[in-house]
Amino acid sequence: MDFTIPDIDTEYLSAIKAFVDKEIDPIADEIDRQDFRPPHFFLRISEDL
Repeated sequence: MDFTIPDIDTEYLSAIKAFVDKEIDPIADEIDRQDFRPPHFFLRISEDL
């Protein structure tokens, strides 16, 4: 049985990680404190991925 993750999946995961590192991590504490998810994140992630 082959448990290798397909390239397309690893590319997708890399893109998600890059988005989180760039867009979410810098303001994660503020998001948690305010319990608020900026709507533009959902638009940006759909554009970036």
